[in-house]
Order: sequence, then structure tokens, then C-alpha cells
Amino acid sequence: MSENIHLKTEQTIKDLYAKYSQDLYMTSKLFQFINHQLPVLLENIQDGRERSLQRISELTTEQEKFIHSFLAKNRYFYHSSNEKIHQNNGNQLITVTPFMKMVPVINSNRP
Repeated sequence: MSENIHLKTEQTIKDLYAKYSQDLYMTSKLFQFINHQLPVLLENIQDGRERSLQRISELTTEQEKFIHSFLAKNRYFYHSSNEKIHQNNGNQLITVTPFMKMVPVINSNRP
């Protein structure tokens, strides 16, 4: 952790305690939040982030599997430099226009 972030966080907490030093209700709320609610909140955020990263990884893997399977079965090629899709009909590459012609083929590859 950056020393600057740590010092800024400490200063913010000190400032909050100084601001509410005359208010027992607010200082007790601040104590409860920092010592009880904040750790649970941060744990929940971390768990949610880890689940999200795991899901992204799973979806990326599934996407790659689908792309490889689709291209192997249908001989379509995507050129990212010109954003065109070509189909290999066995003898030559044909530019597929528009993309919607591929929708029935994509749907037929769904499980």
C-alpha cells in the first residue's frame, strides 16, 4: 500500500474524530462503523470482485471455445484490421455481407 494513501486515511479518521469529539453519539457511530461495519463491507466487496473475476474468466473461456468450434465447423474468418468476415467455401474466400447472414449458422451451433 502506498504510504501516501495510508497517511491520508489516518488523517481522515483523525479529522472525523476531531470533528465529532464533542458528540458521543457520533463518535460511537464512527467507532462502530470503522471497527465492525467497514471490515464486513470490504470483505463483501472483495468476495463480489473475486466472483466477478471468476465469472469473467469462465465466460472468456466459453467464448474462446465457441469461436474455435464455430470457425472449425463453418470456415469463417474474421479480419480485425478491416472488420470483415470471410467464408472459405473450399476453393476461395468470400466476403460475407452483411453479418446477419451468419446468424442462422451461429444459432445452429448453440447447444
